[in-house]
Amino acid sequence: MKPSFIGDKRGVSEEFTSLPALMVVMIGFALFFALMATTYVTYHQKLDEKELYEAAHHAVLKLTLPESPLISEGDTDTPLIVSASISDISANDLTECCNLTGYDYRVKIYYYDEQGEKRLLPGTENLFTGTHSSGDTVSASRKIAVKFADGEIRYGKIVVTVWRKEG
Repeated sequence: MKPSFIGDKRGVSEEFTSLPALMVVMIGFALFFALMATTYVTYHQKLDEKELYEAAHHAVLKLTLPESPLISEGDTDTPLIVSASISDISANDLTECCNLTGYDYRVKIYYYDEQGEKRLLPGTENLFTGTHSSGDTVSASRKIAVKFADGEIRYGKIVVTVWRKEG
């Protein structure tokens, strides 16, 4: 009687049969660690963006408080800005008002003309601290009322753009 291959007790060693399974396991580990590294990097990028947004929001709120050098009259709901006094404000005044440590920023004040087009308020072209960065920037804005020298009041917006100091 011929022995069946199931009942045959003689074996042949195949040394390389576990290599494909080991390769699949190693690829799985590599994909897992790549996914974890991507998640870690993305989390820290989002955390940095959040810090920039908080700094920009803080600066907008500080600049629209009644004791801000930009505000001449009004209440906290609709601050008024007199355009004649804007040209006298320096970057040092902004730094003292906002007190943002580790950040540089630019302030722009816009108003809407009779046709509804957005215009930059004269005298606000150079309201910034530091040098502009080529890196990540974040802007925050708040609606305001702009009072002109002739007493005319127009709606506008204050925009603060924030970036990290270089160096």
